[in-house]
Amino acid sequence: MSLLSRINILKNTSVGEILLFLLIYTSEDTMLFGTFGSPIYNALKYLVLVGVSCYMLYSIPPVKKDVFAPVLLLLGLFVISAMMSGWLKFGFIYNIILILAGLIYANRYSLSFFRIAYCRIIEFLSVYSLIIYFVNLFIPSLLSIFPLEYNVVGNEFRNTIFSVTFSSLPFRNFGIFREPGVFMVYINIALFLEWFSKESNLKRIFIYVLTLLTTVSTGGFIIGAVIYAGGAIYRRQTKNILVALPLIILAYYIAMEGDNIYSSLLLDKVADGGTGTTEVRLASIYVPLQIFMNSPLGVGPDVFNQLFPIYSGKLYGEMFDGDLATATFFKQLAVNGILVCAFYFIAFVRFIRRGYSSTYLRILFFVVLFLALINEDMRASLLFNLMVAYGLSTNRKGNFVKNEIVLG
Repeated sequence: MSLLSRINILKNTSVGEILLFLLIYTSEDTMLFGTFGSPIYNALKYLVLVGVSCYMLYSIPPVKKDVFAPVLLLLGLFVISAMMSGWLKFGFIYNIILILAGLIYANRYSLSFFRIAYCRIIEFLSVYSLIIYFVNLFIPSLLSIFPLEYNVVGNEFRNTIFSVTFSSLPFRNFGIFREPGVFMVYINIALFLEWFSKESNLKRIFIYVLTLLTTVSTGGFIIGAVIYAGGAIYRRQTKNILVALPLIILAYYIAMEGDNIYSSLLLDKVADGGTGTTEVRLASIYVPLQIFMNSPLGVGPDVFNQLFPIYSGKLYGEMFDGDLATATFFKQLAVNGILVCAFYFIAFVRFIRRGYSSTYLRILFFVVLFLALINEDMRASLLFNLMVAYGLSTNRKGNFVKNEIVLG
C-alpha cells in the first residue's frame, strides 16, 4: 500500500470518528442535548444532525441514492399509523431525521469501521468521566471552574464539557449522558464489541468495566455479567462462570427488590419510592402489550401516557407514570403500532446478523442488546437508530466478522 493511500485511509478514519463523536455528543441521549431543556442546545442538536448528514451526503465518493428508500417507507408507516390511530403529530420527524443520518453514515462507513471508531469514542468518554468522577468525590472544589446548570426538573448539575456531575448523586457516573442507565448501554455495547474481538484491547476492557461499576446501574451490572459469562462459555473457560453466575444473581436480586433512590431523585417523579420495584419493571413490558392488543396500530405518545397509569393501576395496584415505561420495543409497539415496530425490529435483527457469523455470538448479542433496550427507552436514541440503519444499509464492505473471535 502506497504512502498516499495510507494517508487517505487515516484522513477518512479521522473524519469518520469525528462525525460519529459529534452525532453521539449532540444526541438526545446526552444531558446537555436531551434533558437540559435549553432552546439553544436543542437548536444546535438539529443543526449538527442535519449538518453532519449533509456533509456525508455530498462528500466524495457520493452516497448511493437508494439510502432514501427505507426513510420514505418509514415515513409512510408513521403516517399510516398516525392516521389510523387518530393521532397526527410531527414529533416523529426527529426519528425520521435520525434514521436518515444513520443510513447516510452506515452507507459511507462499514460496520468494521464503526466498531473501531465507536470503541475509541467510548474509551475517551469513559476515561474523561472517570477523572471527573473521582475528582468530584475527593476534591470537588477543583471542579468549581465549570458552570452549574439545571435540568428540566430543576436538579442542579455541573457541566464539565465531556461529563456531568450531580451534587445529589455524587456516587453515580453519568458521563455526558442524561442518566447512568443510558451511559451503561453505551459502555456495555462497547464492552461486547471489544470482548469478542480477536484483537481485544485489555486496557480498554478494564476501562469499560471500571466505568460501568461507577454508573451504579443494576441493569448495567446484569448485562455486564451476561457478557462476561457468555465470553467464558464461548472461550470454554467454564470455571469463570462460577464467578460470574453469583454476580448475576446478586445483581438481579438488587435490581428486582431494591428501590432505585438515585433514579427517583434525578427524575423527581416518585412520591413514596418504588420506581425500581419489580412491578414497574414488569409494567414496562406487560402494560404496553395490553395497550397494543386494544390498539394494534398504536395510540400515540399522549394517549399512551394517559393509559399507562390507568392500566398499571388496575394490574399492579399502583398508577405508574408513563415516562417510567423503559422497554423500548414494547413501548414502540404501543405508541406507534405493529407496522412501525416491525420495521425497527426487523432492521435491528438484520444488524445483529450482519455483525457476526457465529450463531452463538448472534444470540448472545441479541440478548445483551434486548436487555439494554428493556432497561432504557432508546426510541429517540442516536445509537439505537444507528444500529437500525446498519440493518437497513446496502453497504457490504465490512462487518464485525473481520475481527470476530473464531474458536476451532
